[in-house]
Amino acid sequence: MASTNRRPAVLVILLAAALLTSGIAGITFAETPSTTDAQTTEELDGDEVIDSFVERLSTLETAEFTRTSESEFGNETSTRTVHVFADFGDFQKRTETVNTTVGSNTTTVMNESTVLTYNADENTVTEFEVSGDRILLPTLNALSNESLVSYEFTGTETVEGENAYVLEGTPQLQGETEGETSLTVYVDTETYFPVRMESESTGEKYTYSSTITHRNVTLDEEIPDSTFELDVPADASEPSEYVGPDVSSYESYDNLSTSATLSLPAEELAAGFNFEEGTIVDGEDYYSISLRYTDGEETISVNTRTDSFNESIYEESDRYEAVEIGDTMGYRYASDEFTSLHWADEQAYSLYGEIENETAMDIAESIVAE
Repeated sequence: MASTNRRPAVLVILLAAALLTSGIAGITFAETPSTTDAQTTEELDGDEVIDSFVERLSTLETAEFTRTSESEFGNETSTRTVHVFADFGDFQKRTETVNTTVGSNTTTVMNESTVLTYNADENTVTEFEVSGDRILLPTLNALSNESLVSYEFTGTETVEGENAYVLEGTPQLQGETEGETSLTVYVDTETYFPVRMESESTGEKYTYSSTITHRNVTLDEEIPDSTFELDVPADASEPSEYVGPDVSSYESYDNLSTSATLSLPAEELAAGFNFEEGTIVDGEDYYSISLRYTDGEETISVNTRTDSFNESIYEESDRYEAVEIGDTMGYRYASDEFTSLHWADEQAYSLYGEIENETAMDIAESIVAE
């Protein structure tokens, strides 16, 4: 029997990911920075580095930068690059989407009382009033809040050819949650602004990871007031009400197969993994099926969807390697903790599990061979 939940299940996942990205958690899949001998831990006062970093973020007058976020939640990968202008004195912010694999091409302007967003893809404009205390840059605010995160200075490394101080962060809320969160911040040695943030949050049934990189950073220089004015086309309209996708869960493989409009992996996969439960997400612009399998000890998830397989996401990322899955080309990320595979065979597939790399490849090849 299928149980249907129109919005809550999706909202829980989205909110969890948003909180982790906006706050102090996330993870990274970027290439690990190399160690440099330019400065040693002994030559530096770690407390001074930490104090300077916190003070830098706490005393910003203006900031302009390009931020790229790459994250993975379960077996879903997303990347987003935005250009940000922030004026802390006048409490104004402008965020322009450069490119994204999730969501739309939007530009948003925010001040103390109003948030105005223009969606160029749909030519729609949304405006709403806000009240109460607001934070201009939530991530930077969280990093500078000693009640949220404490740091240990571990040395100096090279990030994209430039020296950076390395701070290992410990979220202060870690003891109050069931999962574990790790955080590493790479700080520019001249400006004390974070050039990269890497973090990972894991729980019993999930792993969320994200890398946030700042480039083209300009600090404490005047930003023209016109930057925070949003020119909206005269024919832009208000967006239609968002209803959200239908989300249906299935404990029976036969019932899932009957309801699905995509081809499914078999009920029994290689390495003794058998179907446990499945979910169909059916939205206006998105349709996906997630299947959960277990061998009695470990659990894996397989996702298949209708949207096109964007190879460039994986080809341009340092963390993926190209692999052959049967007669199909796929992309793999493997760590000591889990393996993630992505490929397309008439439709897009993703596989995620805390299993050995060889086992994941055998399972993927058994799906392609069906």
